[in-house]
Amino acid sequence: MDRESYEKYLLAGEIVDKVKKIVYEKVKVGVSILEICEFVESEIKRLGGQPAFPCNVCVNDIAAHYTALPEDRTKIPKDSIVKVDIGVHVDGFIVDTAFTKYFSPRFKGLSDIARESLEKAVEIIRDGVKVKSVSEAIEKTITAAGFMPIEDLSGHQLKQYNLHAGINIPNVARIAPNYKLKEGEVYAIEPFATLNGLGKVIEGDLKPICCVLKTFTLCKLSPIEKIMLNNLHERFRTLPFAIRWIKASKAKLKILDKLARKKLVYCYPVLIEARRGFVSQCETTVVVKKNGCEVLSEIL
Repeated sequence: MDRESYEKYLLAGEIVDKVKKIVYEKVKVGVSILEICEFVESEIKRLGGQPAFPCNVCVNDIAAHYTALPEDRTKIPKDSIVKVDIGVHVDGFIVDTAFTKYFSPRFKGLSDIARESLEKAVEIIRDGVKVKSVSEAIEKTITAAGFMPIEDLSGHQLKQYNLHAGINIPNVARIAPNYKLKEGEVYAIEPFATLNGLGKVIEGDLKPICCVLKTFTLCKLSPIEKIMLNNLHERFRTLPFAIRWIKASKAKLKILDKLARKKLVYCYPVLIEARRGFVSQCETTVVVKKNGCEVLSEIL
């Protein structure tokens, strides 16, 4: 990795940690999810970065991909467990991080185990370590505590303007790729654990986040479809964006749906634990080094 890229990763990490520490205190029972999301995203920009994806605020059995909808009135409920996932990029160099906060003592163990399994994984990451070994560290830590890892959610390689850049780091060893981490590579490591769950996720009906897959197609596009696709790519490249960011009218949503059906845009469904089990998450981003790794975002 060249020096300029490395420094941009460091800056993204500094920004995301400043935002994360503030928002951790803001996440409270009765607070609006829209308020949390808008605060995170505006604060990232104020500090000189850009959101790498919409702020995710996932409550209880919702594991991933929930961001506030336009005019969302959902609030953090009592006795809940809440995951907040935040990404910052500086010129496309991404740091991805997440924490869990709980509002009932019964979730302490579930919250703690996501963090502990992340710490165990980070301890062994270095040049040449097998992805399977990292996944095994996560899985064993979670299962030894009596919880279950979510097997179809994974950590992932990061590259410039690419949030999921090829190599995944699953939370269970048996589906880990046959790959050894290399010095200079960057990964988001994110264990998910569940209480009373199946260890898998299902897709919900809501799709509040989308991304542009490509701008070239042999499909015939109307002029307005071309304009919208090009505008989205100009603003976000291939990084995820929120429906609320584009101030989507019903007409715009219809065009977005047409682009999705033509496989030019992908809209992420909210992911829910398959047995409606409660879910925790903890995440940081690391740079693989020869004899270890550099953590770019503080683990909360």
